[in-house]
Amino acid sequence: MKKYHYLSSNKCSWLLSTITAGVAGGLAEVIWILIYYFDSPASALEVARQISVTIFPATVEAYYAPILGIIIHLLLSLFLAFVFAYTALLLLFKRYGKKGIYLGSLITLAVVWKINFFVVLPLINPSFISMMPFYATLFSKLLFGTAMAWVMSSSLSLECATPHDTGKVTNI
Repeated sequence: MKKYHYLSSNKCSWLLSTITAGVAGGLAEVIWILIYYFDSPASALEVARQISVTIFPATVEAYYAPILGIIIHLLLSLFLAFVFAYTALLLLFKRYGKKGIYLGSLITLAVVWKINFFVVLPLINPSFISMMPFYATLFSKLLFGTAMAWVMSSSLSLECATPHDTGKVTNI
């Protein structure tokens, strides 16, 4: 059985596609948070600050904490896109087509949300989980998954899946 590697094609810019997918997912969440807090007494900047505080507790009073929070969020978005691309993308595409990419990314991001909000955040930053209702945070993650899947499925074509062991372009 031939192994397929997402980053192995020289015909397709997988690196750029994955970076774009991660940034698109991360920005979809940022836009959603801005919309959610648009007409609210709370602040979207506080969400960004709390991201920073979650990773670097000493930044709680730092003026740069919201910017650092957005940087951290986008770096984590890139990480998620690369993990998804490396572990699941071609398997889902090969078996289920582009619909599989959407479904897989939505399930992946729902699992990430559940782990974040029910395991990780209650331990390291409990105040973060009370900033928004769970439905709004889940919707945020699903927007991420949709944006990531759209970019990845738009850039993925049958000619782009290259067997890792031969280097030849093969249709799936």
